[in-house]
Amino acid sequence: MFKSVSSNWIRMFVSIGVVFMLTPFLFRRLGDEGYGQWSLINAFVGNLSLLIMGVPMASVHFMTGAVGRNDATALNRAIATCLGVYLGLGLLAILTGGALFAWYIWGYPVPESMQDGARMAFLVMVVGSGIGFALQLPYGIIVAHHDFGLYNKILIIGIVMRFGLTLALMSLTDSLPLLAVIPVFTTLFEAGVAVMVIRKRYPEVRLNMQAFDRTTVKTIFGFSVFVLLINLGSRLAFQIDGMVIGAYRPAEDVGIYNFGNQFMVYLMEIILGIANVVMPLASRLHAQNREHELRGVFLRWSKAALTIVLGVGLYLLVLGPEFLGWWVGEAVQERAGEVLQILTISFIIYLPLRGVAMPALSGLGQIKSSALLLLGMGALNLLLSLILVQPYGLRGVALGTAIPNVLFAVVMLLIACKRLKVGVGEWLAYVAWKPLLSAVPMLGLLLWMKLGIGIHGIVALVLAGIAHCVLFGLLEVFWVYRKDPYFDPWKRFRSKPEP
Repeated sequence: MFKSVSSNWIRMFVSIGVVFMLTPFLFRRLGDEGYGQWSLINAFVGNLSLLIMGVPMASVHFMTGAVGRNDATALNRAIATCLGVYLGLGLLAILTGGALFAWYIWGYPVPESMQDGARMAFLVMVVGSGIGFALQLPYGIIVAHHDFGLYNKILIIGIVMRFGLTLALMSLTDSLPLLAVIPVFTTLFEAGVAVMVIRKRYPEVRLNMQAFDRTTVKTIFGFSVFVLLINLGSRLAFQIDGMVIGAYRPAEDVGIYNFGNQFMVYLMEIILGIANVVMPLASRLHAQNREHELRGVFLRWSKAALTIVLGVGLYLLVLGPEFLGWWVGEAVQERAGEVLQILTISFIIYLPLRGVAMPALSGLGQIKSSALLLLGMGALNLLLSLILVQPYGLRGVALGTAIPNVLFAVVMLLIACKRLKVGVGEWLAYVAWKPLLSAVPMLGLLLWMKLGIGIHGIVALVLAGIAHCVLFGLLEVFWVYRKDPYFDPWKRFRSKPEP
């Protein structure tokens, strides 16, 4: 499992690095207003992803079970049925995008100088979103075979291509429509590569609709309706904020909030690298009547997720505003930095449960409670953000996200521990006790460097990061994971190879 998670992390770090470099570049090329409009368009069009109705997760769930049973007939039936469903939902997404386009035109002010470009970019992204639905299928087939290395190599190729095209083309022009075309083109390229690899690597797979089965459609939707609720909850919780801000604040505030929120996106992607492996693993263990093994997976990877989030989160909590000032400019440092700090505190609590407990339950088919809980979390975020955005601005929207995050984590912990037969006290003792104690000296070091020495400029930020990483590594090896029953790096280091 660690190899698969590592493969996901490599791809995610590449993605994070690309977005990290492109964000300030696009901000400077498009300007405050242009980047704000681009962020707002993404917030609108991103809602179309809800119409995929959780079919990708459902397809992986059923295809993984078929692969685990070596049942080629069931696998091709699931593939054909999912392909038909994807095509229908993609068409629905394009039609729905037309309604969102009308809402964008009439409900949100766009400067006259960029109206034509912004509207064309919106339409391009709508069409690209609809086409992209069916292109999810090849990735699901690869993941169902647990070929995470292959899956991530294909995505990395697309990420690097997107980076190169964006940097080259946007250096020549600040065209929003051209910026929207780039991800559509790279997605088509990635899918083409994936299809060629599937035909060569899995000869039993049939990429057509000959085995389409209406009964399977019902089964898929019976599972995916709850995934839809999960996606809707996630959308309301983390991606609707841009539309809320754009409705009540100037468009440039959408971009400023996005800067602070961007690091949470990076951190979530890292932890979802674990989730993307836990869910199909849980499905396989369930299909093979080995659910008892999931208990150790739950404990081990929850602790790993918490230590990762703490290591990164503490640095962002203390030095995140200074890093934002260097990254995109001191003009946005204070406001974006405050958003970042508020969100970081809640994500330290939220992500370990979202990244391990929830996919473990989903893989076991216990998805209803997770879906309803995440939907409630998203609805509460929307309500709080609408209430707090006018009196408190971006700070209020951040609090509207942070409070539901913490509530979700508490309830999810209780549900997961009960289903996986792990005591809450046992979870806290193994997963949280040592990592949280290790946070005290790390926080002290960062505060001393910020308030005592003073951190200014990228060199100081990098040196502070190195010092933090060194202390983090020492604490993990000699304290957090010392004598750990699942993973003890100190014991592995000291053990001598057999002659």
